[in-house]
Amino acid sequence: MEYKITLKNQLRALRFLIFGSLLCVVVAWAFYNQVGFDPLVSLSLTIYYLAFLLIPTAWVHVEYYMMNKDDVFTINPGEKTFSIDGREQFHFNQIDTTILVLPPVMYRGSKMSFFPFDHYHYAVIKMRDGKHFIFTSLMALSVDGVLKELGGIQIERKFRFIASPTLYRFWSAVWN
Repeated sequence: MEYKITLKNQLRALRFLIFGSLLCVVVAWAFYNQVGFDPLVSLSLTIYYLAFLLIPTAWVHVEYYMMNKDDVFTINPGEKTFSIDGREQFHFNQIDTTILVLPPVMYRGSKMSFFPFDHYHYAVIKMRDGKHFIFTSLMALSVDGVLKELGGIQIERKFRFIASPTLYRFWSAVWN
């Protein structure tokens, strides 16, 4: 099976942001029609939209895209191997650890999402020789489903409010 970033995967990842943006426009229009222009309501909706919808989702989306934009991850379950960009082939038993980083919604197995970045998640596949690969949800919508294809590997699940490798490294440096 071959995994890479596609336009379809990107649009699926952004669907909650698109829906949230449309919802904000409809709410703003409804307020405008009911009470007229209210600067406080307009400012509140703009701050909410930017802080909770647009900026975090755009950050994570661009970060994931930059990490995997040219990557092709190919799994051959018959031979129990996988390759990255066709350059190097690894056997499943060469995997040391696999860390699956999930936002709260996915970590608890819920279907109800509150933020458009709730479905962004990634896995870090660490090899015994020290190499590692980050597999993001822009390559496959269900990263844990792809990891199950690797068969029999231990998957360590980690909880992050926003599943961003950059934010994780930043906060790890601050708190340690």
